[in-house]
Amino acid sequence: MKKLIYALLLFVLLLPSISIAGEIHGDCSFGYVPEAESFCADLSIRYDFWRISVMGGIETLMEKSTLTVFTFNPYRNVYYFETSITPFAPFYINIKHSCTHVILSKDKQFYDIYEDGNRTTISIGIKW
Repeated sequence: MKKLIYALLLFVLLLPSISIAGEIHGDCSFGYVPEAESFCADLSIRYDFWRISVMGGIETLMEKSTLTVFTFNPYRNVYYFETSITPFAPFYINIKHSCTHVILSKDKQFYDIYEDGNRTTISIGIKW
């Protein structure tokens, strides 16, 4: 799955040079997750073209290390890939896949409720 996400990110980065009009959006965030008593770092990229949106990213959960001020111990990675098609507004079709990978950390280990940490969702909806 990692190779697929890396290939997708490379494709999205090279897409403007293929002279296809579209928009690239990126997002990077860091925050606190109260339910897990952990911190979260998220990095994603999205490419919008016509009525199609393709997105991929990685999210890492980590706990604060007691050793130094700016040190964290990661214990979970989530890789995700999403494609959304809007055949006609306001309706859309969405396919999302995510997979969880445990990182052996100093004090904590995460167990996912989905088998092998994989989850794929296919949905239709309305935006307003």
